[in-house]
Amino acid sequence: MTIEKTIADPKRLADESRFYARLLAGIPSPMPPIIEWAEANVRLNGAKGEMFRIDNTPWTRLPIELCFDPEIREVTLVKPTRTGGSAAGHVVICGWSKTAMGQIQYNWPTDKKAADMWEKELENIFKRSLKISPEQKGLIKLPNCIISVQGVFAEGNLDSDTIPNQVNEEVHAWERGMLAKAYGRGDACDFPIRFNISNAGMEGDQLHQAFKDGTMRQWEVECPGCKKFHVMRVRWDERHPELGGLWYDYDHAKRADGSYDYNVIAKTIRYKMPCGHEVPDDITVRRALSAGGRYSEPFNTGARPGVESMTYQAVACHTMDWVGIIKRRNNALLARRFGDEDSYRKYVQEVECEFYSGDKIPFQGAVVLTSGAIINRTGLENEIGKIWAADWQQGFKHLGELTHYWLVIESVLANCSSQVIFADKVADEGELLTVLRQHGITGDDGGGLCDGFVDASKNTKHILSFCYRSGVNAVVGGDVGQKGFRWPDGSNQYYAMKKFIYKELNMPPKFEMILTREGYVEDPAEPFIIRYNKAGLLKNHFFIREMKPNVLAANPQATPEHYIERIVPGDIGEDYLKHHAAWERDLTAKGVKKMGEVEGFKQIARGDHLMSCSTYIDLMKDLTGLLGNRLAQLGIERSTQTEGNHENA
Repeated sequence: MTIEKTIADPKRLADESRFYARLLAGIPSPMPPIIEWAEANVRLNGAKGEMFRIDNTPWTRLPIELCFDPEIREVTLVKPTRTGGSAAGHVVICGWSKTAMGQIQYNWPTDKKAADMWEKELENIFKRSLKISPEQKGLIKLPNCIISVQGVFAEGNLDSDTIPNQVNEEVHAWERGMLAKAYGRGDACDFPIRFNISNAGMEGDQLHQAFKDGTMRQWEVECPGCKKFHVMRVRWDERHPELGGLWYDYDHAKRADGSYDYNVIAKTIRYKMPCGHEVPDDITVRRALSAGGRYSEPFNTGARPGVESMTYQAVACHTMDWVGIIKRRNNALLARRFGDEDSYRKYVQEVECEFYSGDKIPFQGAVVLTSGAIINRTGLENEIGKIWAADWQQGFKHLGELTHYWLVIESVLANCSSQVIFADKVADEGELLTVLRQHGITGDDGGGLCDGFVDASKNTKHILSFCYRSGVNAVVGGDVGQKGFRWPDGSNQYYAMKKFIYKELNMPPKFEMILTREGYVEDPAEPFIIRYNKAGLLKNHFFIREMKPNVLAANPQATPEHYIERIVPGDIGEDYLKHHAAWERDLTAKGVKKMGEVEGFKQIARGDHLMSCSTYIDLMKDLTGLLGNRLAQLGIERSTQTEGNHENA
């Protein structure tokens, strides 16, 4: 017998121990089984106020019923968006209004969200279902209880009276610590009950902890082929057919330009069960699967009695469009490959209903070595030039180090791909210029040297003087907040407009000014300084660095025509690899006065100098238009984020 049938059994609801438990709790005698009552009384907020029907969302039966079991203290439903989770909360609130004594709290992330939901849905639902007219916005007073609809961020909203009954919505968006604070309102109650409803959040957050504390049940359906129950998941993996997944004819659906023919997908899509049985995208068949579904036995057998949690993926719901799921996944993966990690994160959380973390990212950004390629001075055969960057270091006395530079030189192609041809330490400015000359970067024609940067964030005056004398550009970091730098066109960029070094040093121009129709302007080789935002600089670098592995992960047959790559020779040396492993993506990093942390990235090792040089090279690719031109060829639109980071979406 499944757990739903056990809990929904009227005989069990009428069990003598439960009856006395309700009397002790001061709760009125139970009404008819909650699902039966809800189908007869609860009107949802559709155009016609349609009645609640459990066969539309059978995966909500168990969490609803558990909320009316006096032995249950917590129910956490982690569900995909648009699959009836909020409707389950409405049913529970309406049912509690008939059975509960004391306050019922309906909590949303903010007061604004609570007010919006009251206006759009909740007031009408309560009017139609409970046959009442609320006297006050967000507040319903009944003879046996009071229902309050509120946000949890507002001061005092979770600090008032004892609350025996709570429905907590969109917990993934709650501020840290608020769920425990909400739970605390029931400490003085004999029989408190909390119903948490949300799509998945971040791995390790308060919602994830509540889910792991519970039974962690999975929705499963009976396979028409083998007659066994299986958990349905979106991702089909040819290497692990025993897991099942959503399948379509990838080879015929994928076009030469990397886009998809969704008509082909619609004709070929099916769900492959772990046993091999294939389920067509037929509403009758899929509805039958849902009707026969159930929640599994607990995955967490160590959950405390009365603490329940459950989840399912959107693919298991007959109300969800399978082709729409595939389309959103493909678009999210494409956006992720080109810098928009937020779209991919939301897809994972809202469709696959998994808590997001770094291991959900297809490629985490490790440097991939190219066998056969070696460090050389010549560069690539069809290079259009070389871009370089240097990072000055004070040196550590206890390590016997003097001041020095880290230097990276790359040979660059017209398609923005490049190969590292030098990555090492040089002793001083003299050796730096010598190594550049050895690699054909002379500046004799006014070019070459100006295709590079020296980091002037430290020892600034000395380095700017060196750059001015040598005809070299400089970069300097700056904390400008999430909005970045405002440009004359009104956009925000992760780097500021360039300033000429001669003006910073109060010196005459390095090169003669050029007369134009607009007057005298600086020579293109005139050394300049660029100020950048660290988060945007890293995002641009990781975008370029991860593009090839991510494209190949989605399409192993992809060629260099489909991506930008940085060729890293196999004999690059350990310093390069270590420095490039010094930073990693971290969506929890906000960069609020924390050393080694900026928005979206976290430093995990001290030495990052060669990676810093690579980020400046990538900045030059962006600044010169190489990156933008290549993205246009790939059909990728450049946009500017409000956080001040270039986003390739």
